[in-house]
Amino acid sequence: MFGIFEINRKPKKSYLNSIISSLDNKVTGTLDLTNLGHKPNEYSNDKVWLKCVALKKDKDRDIFKKEIDRLKMCQGEHVVMAITTGILIKQDIGYMVLEHAWGAVSDLIALRRVPTYQHAQNFMKQLYSAINAIHQKGLIHRDINPRNILLFFKDRLIFKISDLSTSISKKDCKLQKTNKITGKCAYMSPEIAIDNLKCRKNKYQDTDDIWACGIASLEVLSGMYWVNESTDLLVRNNNRLAILGAIASNLFNQQLISIKNYINKVYPEGTFTMIFNSCMSNNRGCRRLPDIDNINTLFAAKSLAKNDIQYWNINEAGQRNRL
Repeated sequence: MFGIFEINRKPKKSYLNSIISSLDNKVTGTLDLTNLGHKPNEYSNDKVWLKCVALKKDKDRDIFKKEIDRLKMCQGEHVVMAITTGILIKQDIGYMVLEHAWGAVSDLIALRRVPTYQHAQNFMKQLYSAINAIHQKGLIHRDINPRNILLFFKDRLIFKISDLSTSISKKDCKLQKTNKITGKCAYMSPEIAIDNLKCRKNKYQDTDDIWACGIASLEVLSGMYWVNESTDLLVRNNNRLAILGAIASNLFNQQLISIKNYINKVYPEGTFTMIFNSCMSNNRGCRRLPDIDNINTLFAAKSLAKNDIQYWNINEAGQRNRL
């Protein structure tokens, strides 16, 4: 459950459990952070996200605690900040108060808009830095997709990774394999897709995050989904096996050609090739995040906006302005 709340900077008597109990029907309200052991002035925004998780079993509690630990472990400029977290023992509910985002990059893809040169460059640099930081902490995210890449505004547009609920430590991956499907099928690497399709246990690697990162990058820069989520029958019917089979057999290559042609039209020559060759190599062990210096070199020459291209239109205040 999620809710958006204004911060009450002049605290009055309020109870978190009453807020949580009304979340199904109410997505806005006032949240008194002092009741959660937090000083409101330590957080400069006026809104927060409140995420609540039912902890019906001991396993649920362990998973929730791990998510909190991993979120705090990866805290940085490009990972969503947890303002405060805790567990309501009597109600068996875990909560996280998270910084409020304008939205996700999936919102912009849905509008078929693409980033300007500067936004595209910053998006790639910040996304790859965030993934690299998560991997350096010994974790694999396992659910990288445009819905989990959030937009924030300060003095500039900032992109942050969210939702570490499906993350796993590299150490755990080496010790055990799993046949559980984790993350969105459309962003699954071919190796994981084949394993799941054949009901084989799979062992996630950080290169599987890199594959997903490549797909997400191509989608953001082209303003179109690799698997068209609004019209594709496989996705609309949630036919996971069919999606996995298509990924495993490269049936989405035709859509990749359309994405490639559009990116080559809008951005510097070599942008698609850099992302595709680095992140989506057929050799799983050769996948790597594009080098930041290469991105800077590629986008060094500024380009005039093309009249026939629909770009993101976001004003300085961080509000949507006829996107």
